[in-house]
Amino acid sequence: MPRLIVVTLMLIPLSRTSLPQPIDILTLFNEADGVEPVASKSLEIDVQEFDRLQTKYLWPTTFYHVKAHPLTCPLCQLAETLNDVIQSNHLMDSPNSPSQYCSSDCQNRCQERKVPNSSHFQLTTSLITDHVYSYLKTQRSQSDAEIAIKSANIFVDSLGCYRAPSVLPQTHLTSIMPISVGSTYTPSNFVHFIDPRSAAGASASFLGDLFNGSIPLHWELVPGELIIFPSYVRYYLLANQDPQPRVYLKFDVEITQRTLESKSDTNADGGRQSHEITANWKTPVMQLGAPAMQTHNDDLRDYLLQLERLQPSVQKSNKGGWQSRADLFEQNLEVLTSLKTHTYAAIRTYVEEILKTREWMCVYIDVDLSWASINRLWHSNAPHIHPGSIVSGVYYVDSGGTDETSVCHMDPRQSSFIADLDNTTEPYCSKPLPATFVLFPGWLEHYVQPHSTNSPRISISFNSNVRLSNDCDGNCQRKRCFLRKSTTP
Repeated sequence: MPRLIVVTLMLIPLSRTSLPQPIDILTLFNEADGVEPVASKSLEIDVQEFDRLQTKYLWPTTFYHVKAHPLTCPLCQLAETLNDVIQSNHLMDSPNSPSQYCSSDCQNRCQERKVPNSSHFQLTTSLITDHVYSYLKTQRSQSDAEIAIKSANIFVDSLGCYRAPSVLPQTHLTSIMPISVGSTYTPSNFVHFIDPRSAAGASASFLGDLFNGSIPLHWELVPGELIIFPSYVRYYLLANQDPQPRVYLKFDVEITQRTLESKSDTNADGGRQSHEITANWKTPVMQLGAPAMQTHNDDLRDYLLQLERLQPSVQKSNKGGWQSRADLFEQNLEVLTSLKTHTYAAIRTYVEEILKTREWMCVYIDVDLSWASINRLWHSNAPHIHPGSIVSGVYYVDSGGTDETSVCHMDPRQSSFIADLDNTTEPYCSKPLPATFVLFPGWLEHYVQPHSTNSPRISISFNSNVRLSNDCDGNCQRKRCFLRKSTTP
């Protein structure tokens, strides 16, 4: 007799982390529009079609590093002297004091004491003060500050002691000066600094290193050297792996005034010990003009105004105004084709700027969401981010008859009490120039200022996923991707 065969099909949902293979851009668009795909040669995106209005690398975190020098190193001699003073006076032999920077399981191995009021430590404080003045001059060349050492402590970390991530937002600057470390070169001889933008998502993103934010900075503890950094930067030290204690000083500095005449550039060490200034964790915001899109803006404007009448507004961050559903680029309309192509090209230009020091790689781009916004008089958008987006952007169809700034990006650092010293507390705002793109990281908080005219301001926003790969197929130029080769030797 015939056998009955039952076949069970199991549908397994795809994970969001499973990225599909890149799709041919024009094939995607033309199939949607019901036309034949064009030759692959037309798929190459000419990045020269954009006018590079400006690229801003905003809100850096500045570190001031005093280097040890084998011939002239006053801090080296001072570190040796302080180590002798600490050992000879048994400053760390009294019962341990609880440390707010140390986890509970290592209290018996971590010690902390206030710096004593002796001549050697007074000289150290004077040196720290002079270097803080030098640091501040790198932030504001035309003004100076009155500073005060709010606290000065000696840290002694025995074998196994580690320091959990800490931050002191009530102070402005922090300085660390190593006194002695173990003879073995280990990771415990480094201070690890965490990107202050991490709360905004720079480090949380799986592609966080695209914005130089996924890996902490590391500074080796070398006696005779010194580092100064903003107190809003969290840092930590791994467990000491050497039998010799890890000893260093930490100074917390408060800025009390910024109206004094400039101090002399001569430090207590006579300026002989060199220092290095580094600006880290910059956030890129790019503005691109697309002249070729000027001829399409009238059609886009008419289409979006018609869509506004037919489709109810989505309520997100918008305060008043109208916002479409986030499937705009999925519409099978010829009026959107050129904008889609230019959007991918704009994202490519932005990513290329960030990756300009990378080696060969494939960069795959996929626009996940896209939507239109129409703001009339006093309409605006509240501060918000674009979760899950690597590169976000906005394209302006119509400025609404004003050249006032529109979208404003906010400082992503957690609590920049000293940010006003380098003029970075104010948001960075861009003008809504027609046929212009503004691109930025999706985790960067931003808002849209109230529109000031009755004429509608019309824009199209988008979120994109960017994937890096060293495994490039031979048809990358026919995909939504491009090859990137380092320009460095």
